Amino acid sequence: MDKRIAKMKGHIILCGAGHNGKCVAMEFFKTHTPFVVIERQSQYIEDILEIGDIPYIQGDATADSDLISAGIHRAKV
Repeated sequence: MDKRIAKMKGHIILCGAGHNGKCVAMEFFKTHTPFVVIERQSQYIEDILEIGDIPYIQGDATADSDLISAGIHRAKV
């Protein structure tokens, strides 16, 4: 997963995969919008993986290290 995320550029970082985040992830997946999810709770990660092969980081979107891992310096949003 880390290698896949490291190759991303101009992507969106989706912070959280709860109910609203899952809806957004579903729309991004359907429209082939490049994105990565940062989520703390493993259950929410499992839920979004039911949508498809979505890149994710299990972590805290308020932590600089997790944002850097998600490619914040290369991300569009």
